Formats: sequence, C-alpha cells, structure tokens
Amino acid sequence: MVDVARESGTSLKTVSRVVNGVPTVNDDMRRRVLEAIDRLGYRHNLAAAGLRSKSASRVIGLVNCDLTDPFFATLGATVDEEARRRGYQVIMSAAKEDPELGRTVALELCRRQVMGLLVVPVGDDLSYLREEMDSGTAVVCVDRPAGGIGADSVVVDNRGVARRLAEALIERGHTRIAVFSGRDDIYTHRERRAGMREALAAHGLDDPALHVAELYTPESSRAALERIMAQPDPPTAVICTNNRLGYGVIDWVNVNGASVDVGVFDRMERDSLTGVRPVRAMQNPGRLGEIAIERLFARIEGLDEEPQTICVPVEISD
Repeated sequence: MVDVARESGTSLKTVSRVVNGVPTVNDDMRRRVLEAIDRLGYRHNLAAAGLRSKSASRVIGLVNCDLTDPFFATLGATVDEEARRRGYQVIMSAAKEDPELGRTVALELCRRQVMGLLVVPVGDDLSYLREEMDSGTAVVCVDRPAGGIGADSVVVDNRGVARRLAEALIERGHTRIAVFSGRDDIYTHRERRAGMREALAAHGLDDPALHVAELYTPESSRAALERIMAQPDPPTAVICTNNRLGYGVIDWVNVNGASVDVGVFDRMERDSLTGVRPVRAMQNPGRLGEIAIERLFARIEGLDEEPQTICVPVEISD
C-alpha cells in the first residue's frame, strides 16, 4: 500500500479507503489510486489486505468537549451506545475548549483511520479537516456549526432560545436583569449572549452595567454576582449562558438569602438541593448525539448531498 500511495500521490489512508470500498472517497483520488494499482500490478494483494483490515476499520472518532460536564458526558454516552448498536467502536477525546488541543486530537483520530469523525468544534475554523474529508473521512459537527468546512452540523438555535429564556424572566416582571456569559470565542456563549441582549433591548432593558462576560467556572460567576449585587441598583434576576455559571449564581443566592431569579441553559443537577427554581432552556444532548451519529453513518454509507444544518428544538421550563 505504501508503494501505491507514493505512486498515486495520495496518503496511505486514502489507499486503504479505496481498497475497502469506502464510498465517500473523492472521485479524483479514487481514480488515481486505482490507476496506480493497475500500473503496479498490485490489485490482488491489495484486495486481500483490504478484506483483512475491513473489520478493524469499524471505528469512529468523537472530539468531545469537557467530559466532566453532564451535557457533554451524555452526548458522548449516546454516541457510544448508538455506535455499538451498529457494530462500531468509538474513540473519544476531549478538547476542553482549547482550539489547539481540538485540532491535535481531531487529526490524531484521523491518523487512526477512523471511518468517520464527530466533532464538537472548538473555535470557528475547522479548515484543517478539509484534507481529511477530501481523503474520504466523513465529518459531522455537533452542538456547534462546522466553520471553515462543508460538513453537516447538528445544533440548537442558541440565539433564539436565549431570547425566549430572557423573555420568560421579563414575563415574571423583572426589569433589572444581569447577563452572565462565558468566553466570547466559544460559539454557544457568544450566540446566547447576543440573543439575551436582543430580548432585553426590545423591552428597553439592556443595561451594559449588568453584563459580565468571559466567565467560565461557578467560582467566577459567584464572584461576579457578589460584585454586581453591590451596585446601588442591583439586578433582580440573572441569566446565564450555561449551567456551570448558573451553579455559582445559585450558590451565592442561597448563601446570602437574596431574592434573585435565575435563568440558565441546561439541566441543573442540584435543583432539588436549593431553594431557587431557575427558568431553564432544556437542551437534550442525547437527542443531539442520536441525530449527529445517524447523519455520520449516512455519510459513511455514501449519502451525497449538500451539507445540512439540523436544528433540534429546545423547551423552556420554569
């Protein structure tokens, strides 16, 4: 196979995929490999090698985010369960919101010759995966869009859901609503903060003095609320772009006995242990995982259509 890869000007992985009959290999690359096989007279030996390796290639990769977060843990568990049901194994790695680490683990998984790759994108540019896709690796993005590549994305309408979450607090009568958001380079936080501010602005309630960005941990949101509640006209509600920030806010509210309403994305595992009943945007990470892996297997099996963005509904629970 090494000789064929050299002769055809392709990678060893591309040769393997052609021999194994993977339908998503670029037509030009497939032609170059087959022509090189003919010139070198290796057809019989390569076909036998392909048959020997076919069962070993039933592996997909998952570039997940923070596995200590229940959202991403559920996503990963769902992907693993669905893959095993189809006779595939999953190699999973966590990028931990680090773009360089995300790139490294994605390319490492591709070097293992996975049949397909599910990615929770970190950053807005996945162009480093173009060559892998051209070589036949199926790629589907989940939770965040596929920036820089033509790949399917399975997401929620973060901006629209965030608007609805803010509207729910406004309907409760709040006029002083703080917005706590995470890092601006993370798509979900950026979109959610924008949606929250749009809803507040529509009611004349968007006060920059009540916005705190670049938060990441419960400790950071707890400290931010401590500061903002010391203002002369503090907020009566806080809306958070994920549950980690929500935990810090709720902890502070409980410790200080404050009358502050909370809106938050995702489930709150400690709801039953607190006196606060937050308004929640109830994402379903399991459903995101199911749809994403269904789409990945469709691509592996030869689905040839323009990349799609599939939006999964989210309920607001109060």
